[in-house]
Amino acid sequence: MKLSVNIDHVATLRQVRGGSEPNLKEAIAEVLKAGADGITVHLRQDLRHIQPDDLKMIRSTFQTPLNVELAVHANLDALFQHVIPSTVTLVPEHPHEVTTEGGLQVNFDPAALGVALKTLKKEGIQSSLFVDPDPTVIRQALLLHPDAIEINTNHYSLQPLDSPSYLEALEKIKECSQLIHNHGVRVLAGHGLNRNNVEAISKISVLDELNIGHSIVARSLYVGLQKAVREILTYLK
Repeated sequence: MKLSVNIDHVATLRQVRGGSEPNLKEAIAEVLKAGADGITVHLRQDLRHIQPDDLKMIRSTFQTPLNVELAVHANLDALFQHVIPSTVTLVPEHPHEVTTEGGLQVNFDPAALGVALKTLKKEGIQSSLFVDPDPTVIRQALLLHPDAIEINTNHYSLQPLDSPSYLEALEKIKECSQLIHNHGVRVLAGHGLNRNNVEAISKISVLDELNIGHSIVARSLYVGLQKAVREILTYLK
């Protein structure tokens, strides 16, 4: 199972004060030295953390796979002026949210999603849809033929580890992962995962990749980025 590390909140800390500290290039180098398989960033329309110049720096400096999360209604042509990422993950985005609040409502505007996916395919970019672990939503997403589907693990991550609701949420993720895999689509998962709850998720054999960011950056304040990444990787080997 691969690990793509989301480094948004390194940029968040930088943007609080401006300037170049913490240095995003140095942070990514630390993450990759620890053994991460790729880097994920969310290019929000309000540019609250990652900036277009960050994308250029990452692509010109590192050979690692780059996954860019974007709102469905984002201007893909504008993105392509800055970088051609390995993967684009389409996510819901609301102006006043602190973080992504849920998965895509796939049936809200399937035509727009379809156009975006075709554009990505034309550019040779892998596509992914970020959705909640709901079989009905998963089936709707599969009809759009993305290259991957990322399961939103936020609800799972909020459950106490010794509770029935935790086990129910885990079973739902397992069910949806298998459904996606059975259709020949890559299965990804992420949102809220940390060193305490990732072990059970790591045992889902059909999962190909996890996207983890906030908990790694938070943990790094105490132990450093390399150790924070390696703690997660311990469960993925």
